[in-house]
Amino acid sequence: AKAQAEAAKHRPVVEAQWEMALSETKKKWEEGKSKAAAHWAAGKAEALAQVEEGKKQAKAHAEKGKKQAEEQWASLKSQASMVVDEVKARLLEEHANAVAMLATQIGNERYAELIINGTL
Repeated sequence: AKAQAEAAKHRPVVEAQWEMALSETKKKWEEGKSKAAAHWAAGKAEALAQVEEGKKQAKAHAEKGKKQAEEQWASLKSQASMVVDEVKARLLEEHANAVAMLATQIGNERYAELIINGTL
C-alpha cells in the first residue's frame, strides 16, 4: 500500500514526462515527414529534368542521324545518276559505231554492185 501511495504521488510527473516525450516524438516525426517530402520532391524534379534532357539529346541525335542519312542518300543517288549517264553514253557510242559500220558495209556493197553492173 505504501508503494502504491508512493507511485501515485509520482504518477502526475511520469504522465507529464510521457506526454512531453510523446509530443517531442510527434514533432520529430512531422519534421522527418516534411524533410522526406521535400527530398522526394527535389529528387522527382531532378529526375524529370534528366528525362527531359535525355529526350532532347535523343531528338538531336535522331535529327543528326536523319540528316546524315539524307546526305548519304543524295550522294548515292548522284553517284547512281552518274553511272546511268555513263552507261547511256557508252550505249549511244556503241550504237553510233554499229550504225557507222553498217553504213560503211552498205556503202561498200553498193559500190561493189556499181562496179559489177558496170555503172561505175
